[in-house]
Amino acid sequence: MLLSTSCASIFNGPYKKVQVHTTQAATVYYNEGSVKTVDNIASFEVKRKKDTMQFSVLQDTSMRTYAVNKKHSFAFWSNIPLKFGVGMLVDFTNPKPFTYPSHIYLDSSNTNKGYYTFEKKLPKGRWEFQVDMPFVNLFHREDPYGYRELQEGFFGVGLGINHFYRNNTYLNFSAHSFLLSNYPLPPPFIVFEQKTNKEFSYQLTLSNNHRIQKFNLGYGLAYVFNRKGYTVRLPDPMEPQTLNLLASTRPLPKEDVTKMAKSIEPGIFEQHWRNIQSFGLWFPISYELTKGISASFQYRPTFYRDKSKMESKFENLYSFGLIYRMKL
Repeated sequence: MLLSTSCASIFNGPYKKVQVHTTQAATVYYNEGSVKTVDNIASFEVKRKKDTMQFSVLQDTSMRTYAVNKKHSFAFWSNIPLKFGVGMLVDFTNPKPFTYPSHIYLDSSNTNKGYYTFEKKLPKGRWEFQVDMPFVNLFHREDPYGYRELQEGFFGVGLGINHFYRNNTYLNFSAHSFLLSNYPLPPPFIVFEQKTNKEFSYQLTLSNNHRIQKFNLGYGLAYVFNRKGYTVRLPDPMEPQTLNLLASTRPLPKEDVTKMAKSIEPGIFEQHWRNIQSFGLWFPISYELTKGISASFQYRPTFYRDKSKMESKFENLYSFGLIYRMKL
């Protein structure tokens, strides 16, 4: 029964809220109704349908009509991972799978469409608060003996500030924390996870970023503080006697060995932490999915400045997740 339903039919309503951003005060006409802009923004409800959305804008004494193409919504494409694509067959019979841009920015200088689905220019002097939400972290490193390993981790958090010192160009200062060597459990359950080895990566970054249409491309520096925990088994004074005793007796059946392993105290363990500081480069890349939310890929190669010969030769961090930006 669940496979025979559609994600779009369940989560998408019959109407979609659309905001039209104009360069000056205007009146937007849609579906035999009209809406006046407030702070150069007009909001109205659009019925989902298998056709383009058309509306007209009156500015001063000129009237212009716009046609916005439909597209398949996120709920429609979510049928692939959640229902193996079966729900798409149901979606073809109704208009709910379709959607329209949530924000439409008018631009009279564009002779083709006359609008953008993203804010074309973020002005100089703008401040933003940024939240990074990494979902998958891949930690690639090589030890002093030439062995390479790829350590995976899941989730983390980052907080930062953006300042636009030029149009569509800004500086970002952020603090991040990445979880490594953990299972992909929901964040509330990670704190209850008990593991022998634990590893965290903290960093401070400063980067220069360029906004090119929906892409944000950055480059900068990173100060990294890695913290790795491991467990050491302490020697037991009774252990040599136990070994001598077992060596002088006949081999025990496998069933008895299993029972002994579960019933005898395995020993005394002690938790240790190793802290490593390093410097590196920082390359954040993101693509704006909606107004304020972007898909992100972040790359960080680091170079150690520690005098110890036992540290890794290099480390590369690859992180995939989402970014939320909010205007201050």
